[in-house]
Amino acid sequence: MSFRPSRSIYNSLVNDGSFNLIEPPTLKVLIDDVYKLNYNSIENIIELEKEVAKEADRFFVNNHSEIYIKNFWFNFNDEKLINSVFEIMQNDHHFKALMVQKISYMEIKITTLQGYSKKRDALIKLLKKSILAK
Repeated sequence: MSFRPSRSIYNSLVNDGSFNLIEPPTLKVLIDDVYKLNYNSIENIIELEKEVAKEADRFFVNNHSEIYIKNFWFNFNDEKLINSVFEIMQNDHHFKALMVQKISYMEIKITTLQGYSKKRDALIKLLKKSILAK
């Protein structure tokens, strides 16, 4: 899954210098955190997860091609085929390690996305509060 929320307003504020005029400082910090720090962190984690997925796919193709060519992703009703895949996942330590690594990145991504959502919601509340105060 990719992560592509709109950053056009943020980029516009930064590029034309308006970002430096934002008051209060807490709002500026929160905007920067949501649109720069968290955004970049999530993008990096997604790229790492994609790399591990590609490596696991290549590993499976190279080391278990007889199972891979049976297209187990679309033959999930073939119980024997699915059991073969699970057996490989349980017994091939290299493949299992790749899956654990992928799961780790997925868990980090979920936690980071939850943090992003909380900060984005806090930003929305702070913006509404700032607008209503004027």
